[in-house]
Amino acid sequence: MTAFERTATGYRCVLDEQLRTALLTVLGELRDELEKVKTTPYDAVPAHLRRLFPAGYHANAEQNAEYRRLTHDELADTHQRAIMESIELLERRTELSADELDRFVRAVNATRLVVGTILDVSEDDAEPAANDPMVDLWEIYDFLGWVLYQGLTALSGGPE
Repeated sequence: MTAFERTATGYRCVLDEQLRTALLTVLGELRDELEKVKTTPYDAVPAHLRRLFPAGYHANAEQNAEYRRLTHDELADTHQRAIMESIELLERRTELSADELDRFVRAVNATRLVVGTILDVSEDDAEPAANDPMVDLWEIYDFLGWVLYQGLTALSGGPE
């Protein structure tokens, strides 16, 4: 199974309706959360979203605070635009150019990063137990990883 097929002029998303709906839901949730934090100071941003706003100066707290002040709104807007464009592309079911697929992949990656932060994912993590209360979120994390891989593979000209 693949998520993207190459066409003569770009890429087509071939997710079935259930997977497309799941992706639209998750992207929509992150879009809405980003809208809420656009004007929120970094210190008030929920922990699971902070990785979307990386530090500019790790060794200097004062410079980093200024960096965050100057870039926070722009980063939020950039992530939100990529997510909104991805939602539109999924809803319209149109062909994607390489640039659109690249931005789509970035939106999926940001979403996966947020989900992974909520799950506190590490390289040591094994599959969750069936009775784990976060099992559904782990499935979303895995699904986003698969979509991300499929998009990157399509962009690199790899096998479909």
